[in-house]
Parts: sequence; C-alpha cells; structure tokens
Amino acid sequence: MRKISVLFITLFFSAANLTATQDSQQEEQACQEQYFRPFTGKVMGNRVRLRTRPDLEAHIVKQLKAGDLFIIVDENSDFYAIAAPKDLKSYVHRKFVLDGKIEGSRVNVRLEPSLASPIVAQFNTGVAVEGKIAGEDNKWLEIPIPENTRFWVCKDYINNIGGPEIYLRLEKRRQKIENILQTATATIKSELQKPFTDINIDRALSDLNQIAKETEDFPFYADEAKNLIADASEEYLQKKISYLESLTENSSDIWKRKNNHLTDQIKEQYVKINDAEKKLPQEPAMKAPESEKDEISSLTPEMRSWEPLEAKYYEQWALNQDDYADFDTYYREQQNKAVVLQGVLTPYHQSVKNRPGDYLLLNPRTNLPIAYIYSNKVNLQQYVGKKVNVRGAERPNHNFAFPAYNILSLSTD
Repeated sequence: MRKISVLFITLFFSAANLTATQDSQQEEQACQEQYFRPFTGKVMGNRVRLRTRPDLEAHIVKQLKAGDLFIIVDENSDFYAIAAPKDLKSYVHRKFVLDGKIEGSRVNVRLEPSLASPIVAQFNTGVAVEGKIAGEDNKWLEIPIPENTRFWVCKDYINNIGGPEIYLRLEKRRQKIENILQTATATIKSELQKPFTDINIDRALSDLNQIAKETEDFPFYADEAKNLIADASEEYLQKKISYLESLTENSSDIWKRKNNHLTDQIKEQYVKINDAEKKLPQEPAMKAPESEKDEISSLTPEMRSWEPLEAKYYEQWALNQDDYADFDTYYREQQNKAVVLQGVLTPYHQSVKNRPGDYLLLNPRTNLPIAYIYSNKVNLQQYVGKKVNVRGAERPNHNFAFPAYNILSLSTD
C-alpha cells in the first residue's frame, strides 16, 4: 500500500512538471507571437515558392518574382507568413452553400475546384459567402480567399525593408506603374494594327522608358518594359520596311502608267503637227489664228529639245497629286504660278553642261541679264532683239548666275 502511494505521488508531480513545462512553452510561444512586429518584406530572387504551410514539402501555391512586396505578419521556424495575395481565388463545393450561407460544419475551402486541391480554410454553418460558379467545374463556387488565410515563404528569400507603411507607399507606386505598363501595352498593340502612316507610339515608348528605369524597386516591371520596347521597335521597323517597299512598288506602277499616258499624249501631238503641216501648203492665203501659230511654232527642233525635260517635271508633279492629272492640268497650274518678266530677248549660244536656257532676257535699260529662258510653248527665235513681256514658270538654274524660266506665253509692246 505504501509503494502504491509513493508511485501515485511520483506520477502526480511528473504530470504537474509536464503541465508546467507545456504551459511555459505555450506562454513563451504566445509572447513571441504577441511581440512579432509585422514588416514589409521584399522578395529577393525569382521563382521563389509560396507554400500553404511552413514546410518544404507543403503544396506550392505560386512562384514569386524578384521585387514582389508583402507585409510579413508572422513567422514559424525558417518561414515567414504573409496574408493571402489578392490575385488568389478559393473554392467551396456548392452543395454546402444555401442562399449565400454555409450549411455544415468544417466545410473545406480549397485552392482549386477539386477535392484533391489543398485546403486553405474551413467554414462553419452560417458563414456568408459571395461568389460565382467556377468556370472549370460548375459544382464549385469561386469565392474570395478568406482574409485570415496565411501562406508561407522561406526566410532566406525575404529582405526586411521597413515597417508596413513602406509597403503601402510602394504598393501605391507599383499599382501606378502597372497601370502605365498596361495602358502602354494596349496602346502599342492598337497603334501597330493601323496603317504605317497613322502609327504613333512615341508617348507609349516614352512611358515604357520611364518604367525601364525602375530597376531598384521594381526590377520585374523594368525588365518587362525593356522587352516590350524591343518587341515594339522591331515590329515598327518591319512595318516601316514593308511600307517603303510598297511605296517603291507603287511608284514604279505609277511611273509606268503615267509614262504610258505621256507617250500617248506626245503621239497625239505629233499627229496634230503632221496634220497642220499638211494643211499649210494647201492654204497659203489663210491666216492662222495666234493660238494655232503658237502650236505650230512649238514644233521647231529647238522647242522639241526641251520636251523630255518638261516631261520629267510633269511626272514629278503628277506623283504628288491625289488624283491623276494630265498635261493640261499641269500647265494650268504652271500658268497660275508663273512670273511676269519684261526685257529684250537675245540668244544664249554657250555650249555648257546643264545649260539653263536657249536665250537670255536682258534689262532694256542696263542691257544686263535678267534670266535664262527657253520654251516648249512659244517659238522664241522670232522675237530675238525685241522687247517682250513673258510669263514664265521657274525652273532649276543649275547654279548659274541668273534664274531660269520656261516661257508659257509671250506678248510684245
């Protein structure tokens, strides 16, 4: 009996000591939890694993990237705890939800709409839930992840950068950068679908260049901005090359079409000339109108020598017209822009390269040159030595001393 009493007393004190030890440990743990100070943690490294429990064997929720920020709310051994990221969703089976409330005790909340998915929380009867039917499986309801859910990341990959207020400040800045990045991305995508001449991505590229400088606080966004700039620049360059190639092809077609039309017009002029020359001997007494005289005079070898150059000027002008325009339209425009000059006509016989005209127009008072002139419209030879009034379209003078003109009409005092 005495032995039993001694044994009982020994077991009693052992149990009391064990209880005291457990209470001490619980109290110490409670003190540690009580005195843990939340801070802003910055992820150091890419593909850092976020887990459902503080255990290397626990389910991997997602992979974090360098520069991600979180408020660290707790710790356990080699792990830090963070609140559930806002981009995560959770799921509860619809058979436990009636009129927006949970029916049942310890109803599991899972990361995916599957019975094999990890459990992140549990609900009891009466808990209100709002969500939508899961797209993957209509037997499940997609809901916001419960606020008290905690996920865990290894301490080795977290850098303490200050109190929770730093997170709030940097998170606001991060959201601004993300919005700018999304807007710039959408703008570039939209602009690059337009015809090349309508594309304007300068503002978007400028915004991306600003983000690309955020290498210290937001390296992920900086890298994303740099990649987008490179891709957009490459696509823009390809569009520019295609556009320039199309211009070359179109220009070739336009030149060919307009050259053919020009050839046809020249042929028509030759036909008129031949017809007019045939009529001259048969009607010697008939006095031709001034307009017909001009037309006949334009057929002299001297005038014809300038036709190829005038054809070149016409083609250059026609390429810049929205609609096709013929010679008559071209010369009407030339007449409207013509310069009125007055002087004495004298031949210019010097044989030089790129000669700007066949004649010189001299100032009647000083006898000094005013301009070099030629014409494919008027026979200037018959006015040599006379004082004339002319309307001339300005032409390149090839760096000679005086301006050059093609004379479109002429009259004498």
